[in-house]
Amino acid sequence: MERRTFKEKLSAELAAAKEEEAADAAANTRLSDSKELLIDLLVRGRPLAFIELYRLVHPAQGGVGAAPSEESEETAEDAAAQGDESSTSPRSTLPAAAPGASGSVPREHLPRVSDWLQLAEEASRAGDPAAVGDRYADIAHFFESVENYQQAAAFHAKRVSVAEASSDARAELAARRALGVAVARCGDTAGAVGHHERQFAIAGTLEDADALEDAGRSLVNAYEAAAEAQAKNLQLRVALFEKMRERASELGDHESEGRAHNRLGETHMELGEPLRAAEHHTKHRELCAQLKDKVGEGIACRGLAVAHRALGDDDAAVSNLESFLELAKGGEPHGQALACDSLGSIYQAQGRYERSATYFEKSFELSRSLESRSMSDKARVALGVARGSSNMERFFEAVKSDANALISWKNVRMPLEKLEDE
Repeated sequence: MERRTFKEKLSAELAAAKEEEAADAAANTRLSDSKELLIDLLVRGRPLAFIELYRLVHPAQGGVGAAPSEESEETAEDAAAQGDESSTSPRSTLPAAAPGASGSVPREHLPRVSDWLQLAEEASRAGDPAAVGDRYADIAHFFESVENYQQAAAFHAKRVSVAEASSDARAELAARRALGVAVARCGDTAGAVGHHERQFAIAGTLEDADALEDAGRSLVNAYEAAAEAQAKNLQLRVALFEKMRERASELGDHESEGRAHNRLGETHMELGEPLRAAEHHTKHRELCAQLKDKVGEGIACRGLAVAHRALGDDDAAVSNLESFLELAKGGEPHGQALACDSLGSIYQAQGRYERSATYFEKSFELSRSLESRSMSDKARVALGVARGSSNMERFFEAVKSDANALISWKNVRMPLEKLEDE
């Protein structure tokens, strides 16, 4: 560890202290700005906008969005009761901020967010739910722009509540779509599926082909993401990929349908069901052939080879691996190296050692190009075994047919007299 002089240590501590002081000053300035905005909202008789803004700028300890204190809420309610406008206007139905949403709003954006919240409350009092939803959308999109997807999801959820309360199907359709995307970005893929299923159901009632197609594609993506998140629950992964496949087929989205078949094939192999895996990989290959997708067709061939080998059909495995190599020419070398290794192993098991050595040599060359030490070491050993096996039969034939020549060769390396002396 490098030793520092006293002067260097002092300079570092002073710099750290200045940074901390600057951060505290920025936080105090931000709180000062937010305090002014909060007071302004109360003066204007906008207590519910005050509560929302308070939640956003005062995150709880541990970084979780906090509700204002009971005293603050009482102050807001008192202001609402005392304001002339609030006493004669319809009561607002603004939903509360979602618990657990992280709160920080950058200082320069505080006035804009405050304005949106105020406009939302005014629209709510005026009985204009569409305008309320639009202002919540503005806030949600702002949080998306700063990658705060948890808060974005909270405000999209508010849009959904407003649309449901006003029975506005189209507004709910748009809000559900946006909420599903935001929730997925928060890592809740299962929750996203629920929102997109609701989006699809609403689109089905509108007699709008474009909206139905968009909802269907959203649902395909949601099913795929949720299925990929199932690392351990293989049965649930299968169920979700089946839903993805069905929806993609209904949409005529053969690319997504093929991806679903491929992942179903791979998952059934993990479940020890090679026959079902082969069925899905076969369908994947057919779809890719229709799309003239050689890369996808090659992937399907590789999956078929694994399934057929597990079923004990080495001839079918070889045929699919050779098809994969043909389709993968000029493509990524990693898959080609694995295919050559598999072909080498099959031919070696069949006793076709020269053919085996040919493929192990190709695997070794490809592994070296990948600069993968583990793969090249494994391929080198396999190649050596295959070459030794291919020469074994000729060696034993020489031993049986010309023992004198073998003894002469051995005598050159180590004379028999020397062996007898030892």
